[in-house]
Amino acid sequence: MFETIWTPLAARAADAPDSVAVLQKRFGLWTATTSAELIARVVATANALREDGVDRGDVVALVLAPHEDRVVIDLAVQLIGGLVVGVPSNTPLPRVRHLLQDGPPTVAVVQGQAAADGILELLDDGALPGLRRMYYLDPAGVQEYASPVLAPFPTIDAGSVTAPSTAMTALADELDPNAIAARTTTSGTFALPTSVLLSHVNLAAAASATIEAFDLGPGDRVMSFRPMSDPVERGATVYPALLSGATLVLPESRASVGQAMVEIAPTYLHLTPRFAEELATDVRLRMQATSGLKGMVLRSWNARLRAAVEEGRTPQPSGLSRALVGRHVLGKLGLDQVRWLLVSGTPIAPEAVAFYAALGVTLRRAYSMAQVGGFAMATTAGTVGWETAMSPVPGVEAGVEHGELVLRGPSVSDDAATDGWLRTGDSAEEVDDGFVVTGRVGDEIPTAGGGSVTAQQVAARLRSSPYIREAVVAVEDGFVVAVVEAAQATLSRWANGKGLRFTTARSLIALPESQELLRRAVDTAAGRLDVQLDDVRVLAVPLSVADGTLTGTEKPVWDAVLAAEVVPTGASVDTPTDAAARALK
Repeated sequence: MFETIWTPLAARAADAPDSVAVLQKRFGLWTATTSAELIARVVATANALREDGVDRGDVVALVLAPHEDRVVIDLAVQLIGGLVVGVPSNTPLPRVRHLLQDGPPTVAVVQGQAAADGILELLDDGALPGLRRMYYLDPAGVQEYASPVLAPFPTIDAGSVTAPSTAMTALADELDPNAIAARTTTSGTFALPTSVLLSHVNLAAAASATIEAFDLGPGDRVMSFRPMSDPVERGATVYPALLSGATLVLPESRASVGQAMVEIAPTYLHLTPRFAEELATDVRLRMQATSGLKGMVLRSWNARLRAAVEEGRTPQPSGLSRALVGRHVLGKLGLDQVRWLLVSGTPIAPEAVAFYAALGVTLRRAYSMAQVGGFAMATTAGTVGWETAMSPVPGVEAGVEHGELVLRGPSVSDDAATDGWLRTGDSAEEVDDGFVVTGRVGDEIPTAGGGSVTAQQVAARLRSSPYIREAVVAVEDGFVVAVVEAAQATLSRWANGKGLRFTTARSLIALPESQELLRRAVDTAAGRLDVQLDDVRVLAVPLSVADGTLTGTEKPVWDAVLAAEVVPTGASVDTPTDAAARALK
């Protein structure tokens, strides 16, 4: 286990200088950065920042898109003893204000004009009293601003670093391993985000645990497309790739991840439940629409998958099934070479797990927390469901106190722990082969049979319907409430097949037939858990990071979702004829 990330990074540049450290797609083209080039860029950036007055103890906010520049600047700031505060570039301004209020930054680095405008507004409001410099990477629109804090990012001369490994080691020798390297926040799924302080030791321990748990090394292709400000993405994806000798793969955008997967064929992929479920639903719908003999084979495969799910068993694909369907579909998805397909966050829909299992790939569940800087536990074999036990990753110790999961280890933030133990707030039980985590402490919902399930379990079951993209379940004043986001593409295809008329996404959802379909889907899913829902609400508009209903890692913000606009039952619907008639008046 590494004490800091700098030793293995420097060793990689010295031992394998020509290995590809980062593979990034920009403007439609893949470009490679070698280990020596990456470390030289990090050292040159660290030197340039220090020469421009950024130094040890400075709090540096990074409001940047997830690309190679973001990785380099993150490492460079830490290398000179600065404290990194990451902010996803698409974060709404009120949340940016909240993220930066605990120890406001002295320096900020922004992508371009949109992020600069937000930081300048906070500066004018007095929310950032200590900000003395804001660097921008993209000058378009920003270079005309008259603000005295604005400046272009310093010019970097990586070619001037003649011995990158030695230069990085020299800078790292000045650091205190126990000093705080990054300030991050909890996800904000169930409450407002709270600050988490992670030291150099914490970051190195989290990355080291992932490398050891999943045997990452040269030859692996590790794809990252989530915000690097998410400590789990840093500790379970980005740093493990760079420290292990693997190649870090950075797609051009979130929208192009699917294409990038096909082009690169990652061997290690860490997904959000939302992304994994969307991918499974999209493929199954395309299977249903395929014609000819190929369509018959795919629809038969789909039918067997549905039967397995309804019977509560894990699909066991035959050799013929793997050859005719699994290998073909995995190749189309770019998953034909994946060794580890991981999902962390909220419980994933059982149907999505079954989908990947039927293709011959085990979608493994991991337990992650901001306070651990990455993964704390993960499954390593067998079926992945709600009752699947997870084992602590190397270096982490787990236990259960009064029904609550507790953790300790070198990756756990000292600031978040009490007597060395982190109280997670999640309910769990210890079993022979690990720990089963079901949901948040206190969010149990009674079943008709006298038992109970957690709200997250119910929400995951609702998302198993192809017509429901997201769901939030909560108890309000003693009533069980479900708020669902319709899967627009699936619902639209269904409505068109029924000959129903609608003009907009809102009018589609408001159709009485759509409302009935969604209610039926909700009742069917809840019935499988023996749960009675008292109130079902359908969101009027999709969830998004921009309006604060999703976190930067695509988790629903429960309070925001419960308060979001919903479509009234029985709402009037504009048909094309109605809209045209009004336009003529």
